[in-house]
Amino acid sequence: MKNRIQFTVLGKPFGQKRPRAVRMGKFIRMYSPQENISYKQNVVEAYLEAHSKAKIISECKNTTYGKKPLIIEIQAFFTKPKLTKKQEALNLIEDKFPTKKPDTDNIAKAILDGLNGVAYDDDASVVRLTVDKFYCYDNITTERVVVVIYEKE
Repeated sequence: MKNRIQFTVLGKPFGQKRPRAVRMGKFIRMYSPQENISYKQNVVEAYLEAHSKAKIISECKNTTYGKKPLIIEIQAFFTKPKLTKKQEALNLIEDKFPTKKPDTDNIAKAILDGLNGVAYDDDASVVRLTVDKFYCYDNITTERVVVVIYEKE
């Protein structure tokens, strides 16, 4: 794993929303919802904080990885659903994964688009992407997204 950076985006995992359209006379104007913009800013801030700690030296001026082939692993952690006493007694939820929204592809899209032009020139340089969704079973109960980026060797 060459030039590995891991960072955590705190808060509920977010799936990128579709662009919106507004009719302005004969024209249609497309815009990104404010939620998308603020989540991408959170992703960039978390990445830059981790990047400054990692002190990766890059040949590229503007981005860390440039156009190098990258592998990105994303793990989204959700709070466990509240269970009835009967469900707790039967231990029904213990080995299940969250199958609720947001979809894994929308989570990945929000992270990848947020890192465009910051970590890499374009998300086309991502050659392998894994996205997993988990419930928080450890002592850390806060919802979060953990992202790991490294170069493919």
